[in-house]
Amino acid sequence: MVPGTFEIVVGATLSAPLVAGFDGFRVSATERGRTHLVGWIDDQARLNGLLELIGDLTIELVSVNRIGDGPDPHPKGVTTPAPPRASFGIATAGGATAGRRSEGETYD
Repeated sequence: MVPGTFEIVVGATLSAPLVAGFDGFRVSATERGRTHLVGWIDDQARLNGLLELIGDLTIELVSVNRIGDGPDPHPKGVTTPAPPRASFGIATAGGATAGRRSEGETYD
């Protein structure tokens, strides 16, 4: 697998503690109850690990898309700050759960 920037879309709105599990990813919620995770994936093992985490949390995987190639935008030793802490939980399209973020709120 060639390293690149990927967008992973899940069918749930993630709380801040769950977002923290996707270190280095830009995370945004949509009005349709989905979360878009965009970030650099440098190898197949990293991609598999992220997909396994999503599956272990029983979060619906909507899509995985390569959206760019090129150099790593986060060189080794440079990390994206973790989002603020909130209560655990996910919110699915069918209902709200503690820790749900507002529409359009993003964590970089």
